[in-house]
Amino acid sequence: MNRIFGKVWMGAHREPDVAPECAGRRQQGGRPLKAVTWTALLMAACGADTSWADVVSETASETAKSKQVPWLVAPVGTPDPDDSYADGGGATAGSRATSIGAGSSAGADDSSAYGARAKAMGASASAFGANAWAQEGDATALGAHAQALRASATAVGSGAQSQAESSTTIGYGAQVTTPALHGTALGARSQATARGAVAIGADSLADRIDTVAVGRAGGERQITHVAAGTQGTDAVNLSQLEKVASAVMDASLYFRAEGLRDGSDNASAVGDGALAAGRSSRATASGAVAVGADSVVAGIGAAALGQGAFAQGDASTALGQGAQAWGLGNVAIGSHATADAAQAATAIGLSSQASGEGSAAVGAGAQAWGNGSIASGFSSRSLGEAAVANGAYSAASGHFSTALGARAVAQGDRSTVAGSDAWAESDDAVAFGAWAHAVGTGAAALGSGATASAPDAVALGSLSLADRAQSVSVGRVGHERQVTNVKAGTEDTDAVNVRQLKDAVDGLGGGAPTHAVTYDDADHGTTTFDGADGTVLANVRRGGVHASSMEAVNGGQLHEHGDQVATHLGGGATMTALGITAPAYLIQGVNFGNVGDAFAAVDSKLGDLDVRVGDLEAGGSGGTRPDPGTPIPPGQIEEALVTARRYADNSAQQSLKDARAYTDQRVANLVSKSEFDSFRSDVNGRFNTLGNRIHRVGAMSSALAGMAGAIAAASGTDQRVSAAVGGYRGQGALAVGFGARIPGEGAVLVGGSLAGGGESSGTVGVSFGW
Repeated sequence: MNRIFGKVWMGAHREPDVAPECAGRRQQGGRPLKAVTWTALLMAACGADTSWADVVSETASETAKSKQVPWLVAPVGTPDPDDSYADGGGATAGSRATSIGAGSSAGADDSSAYGARAKAMGASASAFGANAWAQEGDATALGAHAQALRASATAVGSGAQSQAESSTTIGYGAQVTTPALHGTALGARSQATARGAVAIGADSLADRIDTVAVGRAGGERQITHVAAGTQGTDAVNLSQLEKVASAVMDASLYFRAEGLRDGSDNASAVGDGALAAGRSSRATASGAVAVGADSVVAGIGAAALGQGAFAQGDASTALGQGAQAWGLGNVAIGSHATADAAQAATAIGLSSQASGEGSAAVGAGAQAWGNGSIASGFSSRSLGEAAVANGAYSAASGHFSTALGARAVAQGDRSTVAGSDAWAESDDAVAFGAWAHAVGTGAAALGSGATASAPDAVALGSLSLADRAQSVSVGRVGHERQVTNVKAGTEDTDAVNVRQLKDAVDGLGGGAPTHAVTYDDADHGTTTFDGADGTVLANVRRGGVHASSMEAVNGGQLHEHGDQVATHLGGGATMTALGITAPAYLIQGVNFGNVGDAFAAVDSKLGDLDVRVGDLEAGGSGGTRPDPGTPIPPGQIEEALVTARRYADNSAQQSLKDARAYTDQRVANLVSKSEFDSFRSDVNGRFNTLGNRIHRVGAMSSALAGMAGAIAAASGTDQRVSAAVGGYRGQGALAVGFGARIPGEGAVLVGGSLAGGGESSGTVGVSFGW
């Protein structure tokens, strides 16, 4: 840096200027020439006449010839003690600083300010030109109103401004703004506003980080004469680009998007880092990817690929036309596949559906509805919680059920099925093998076509049938199997083998007692009990009682029926362990101890009544006409009533006799329950018939008595007709009679009585009076 300057007189223009003091020193290395050169540059920057360049040129030429520099600067004044120099009204200079120009200031060490009001405020800063300003260390401002405001900044040109550190601005009104660290603006009014940005050319704008701009929007420029790039980061020219375009046009195209091209169906990517490709595709969440016409992604980090694909849940994936993934982390792959559980559902295949949390449906039409369920295979179904269906048309509807095989069905909770068309429809049932079928809680069918149809039943082997609860079957009727390699049983409930059975048979043949009951013949038609006093069959279950029954009856049933017979016999009869006790019937003051005797007594009395009535009829037809004026004595009326009662008693006796004989015969022939029932029915019928006849006879007797009384009451007339109605124990009878007076003291009476059920009686009476 020059320390002492003198004034230099420009002879051609009579203007003073300055030159460094060392310009006249004879030093090797050309320092005088350099001093002259720098002085010329500074003069040019400050607006000096261009003829000074001739001086510099001539001086440099002479110096080159003689190696000596003539005195160009005449020292004026004495330098300050701190080696600073200030010349001009109000000029100031710091240590080792130089300030020339009115109001100029070189305020920092080693700084330089040339020109009116020029300011060099930073260490080693330089400001050249009116109102030039170098604010911070190592800053350089060259030109009227030029400003270099940050360290190491450079501003060259009238009004040029460098506001960022280490930035460079060249050109009238060019500018590098504060954010543009290390930025460069080259050209009138050019601007660099971003870090590392470079603006080249008048009015150019570089507003993106680390970019180069040769124009601005609406004022673009071509870059010409660009050599073909050779490195990866080199610029390419039009020739290179045309070659690439030609190669692309000649190549096959594998990516193309078609649309209306009017902006109405543009793809839309709204979320941060979102991607949308395809007509009307939309990616509305952060990191969302929508590829395909009308595809929509609304979940964070979700992806939809295919026409109309839809991914709603966060981190969900929908691949295929119309595929839908709704919940968190759900996956739907395949045309119209749907994963609509709250989370973690997977549907793979055409129209597959996974609706349970953590469920998986794999295969066209597969459906997994239960939480944690799996459906694998065409049209497979897993409906229960944690159910597994694997195979075409397989179904697992019970909770924790498993169905493996085509058309296999596990219907009960915790049921397990393996085999095509196998079926377990009850809880905890197991069916293994094609067409195996387990029905009943805990049932197990193992083998092709095996069936276990009762609770806890086990069918082992092909076509085996277990149809009793808690049973094990190894075959079925007509398809029995041997159970081989059976170890000898040791506990009461263990199976025995043939060796154990042979040992038992050998023991019996050696004299061991046997108490088995056997049939008398191979047809199993007869069994004879060999008890000396007969054999008691104990603990006999009640047999069925009906017309076609072939079951034995027990003592309790026989006692019940005997008690019913005793009740119908009446007369105090009862059923005891020895049989039915005899009844006691009271007829006309006489006790009878059985049904036959009682009916015989009734029959006898009825016979006597028939005889007397016949006698009356005979006397009336051939006798003398009674005198109608003579009344019938009361004794005769009473006798007629007694006769009627006797007839009824005799009829009842005969009926009882017949019933007794019939009863004795049927009881004697009773060999089975069905015959006993028939016997009881017959006895009941006969007793009912007998009772009704007795009641009807009683009714007729009452009617006849009434008629007789009526005749007696009308005995004062020559002719009379009388009628009477009688009743006895629910039976009714009608009696009608005709009476006429016989000339003299006699009268004759003819009458009859009718009762329901075909019963009838008649009477003829003759009376005489004197």
